[in-house]
Amino acid sequence: MLLPEQADIYIDKTARNFIPDCISNLTTPNNRRPEKQTSMRWPRIKTMSRPHAAGHTDGDKPPKEVNVIVWGPGTPWPPLPVNSSWLIADAMPRVIFRDGDKPNIRIVLFPEPVESSWSYIRKTLPRFWDGDRDLFRLHREDDEPKTFPVAAAVHMGMLDQPNEDYRLEKHGYKKGYELPDVDGKHPDEDDLTGGGTWKDVPDRLDTALDVDYLYERVKSDVKDANIVISHDHERFLCGYEYYTSLAELYNRKEKLRAVFLHTPIEHDSASIEHGVHMGVALVKAMVEDLEKQAAS
Repeated sequence: MLLPEQADIYIDKTARNFIPDCISNLTTPNNRRPEKQTSMRWPRIKTMSRPHAAGHTDGDKPPKEVNVIVWGPGTPWPPLPVNSSWLIADAMPRVIFRDGDKPNIRIVLFPEPVESSWSYIRKTLPRFWDGDRDLFRLHREDDEPKTFPVAAAVHMGMLDQPNEDYRLEKHGYKKGYELPDVDGKHPDEDDLTGGGTWKDVPDRLDTALDVDYLYERVKSDVKDANIVISHDHERFLCGYEYYTSLAELYNRKEKLRAVFLHTPIEHDSASIEHGVHMGVALVKAMVEDLEKQAAS
C-alpha cells in the first residue's frame, strides 16, 4: 500500500492497536508487521527514534512530540453495521514521524467508540481538553503527571448518505438540536446550555485553524482526495460535539484548535484505507498550521 508522499508514517509495533486487514501490510522499518490486537486498552508507548531518518541515527535522543487527539463515535446513524469514522480513527497510526527538527506527532485515540448521547458528550469533553490520562486509559508512572498537553483535536463523525465527500466543518453552532440520541433521549436544558456554561459563548464558533490551508494540504497530499469545506453542519450529535468542544476552549480562553471531519458512509476496506490517508494528512496539516501561527 502506497502512503501519501508527505505522510511519513511509522506504526509503533508496541502500540497494540487494532489494525484492520486493509492496512495490515504497513510494516515497521524492520519489515515486521505490527501485532494485531482487539483490546481497547493499550499500554504506554515510549517515544522511539526513527531508524535511518535524515539527521538521526540509532541511539539519538528522539525529538519532542506533540499530542493530537482523535475522537470518533461508534454508534452508526442511521442504523448501519458499523460507523466508518470510528474504523478510520482506530486504524490511524499512533505516531507520525517528521523530518529534521520538527516534533513528531503522537495521535492519542480516545480508547473506545464515543457514546452518541447528548449528556455523555457534554460531560466528557471538559476532561478531554484537560488531557486526562485516566480518561484516555493511558499508563502513567508514579512520577508522571496525571495529564498530557493537547496540541489539537480532530473530531470525526459519519455522514448519512452514500457517495458523499469528506466534509471539513468550519463552524460549530449552539442552537437547533432537537433529535433524540442513541438512547432515545432529547437534549435537556443542561445539554442545550452546556450545563449553564454557554451563556456568554457566541451562537457560532469558528475553529482557529486555517481551514482553507488544511483543505489544500489534504488535497495535495492524498491522491483522489474527495473533500469539501462545509459551512453549516446538520444539527445533530456531530455538530453538538463540535460546538461543545469549541465552547470548552472558548470558556478557557484558549485557541479554538479543533476541527470536525465528516467521513463518508462507505466502510469497505478500500474506503477505510483511503480514510486513514485523509486523516493523517489532516493531522499533519493541523500541526503545521499551528506551528505557522506560533511563529508569526
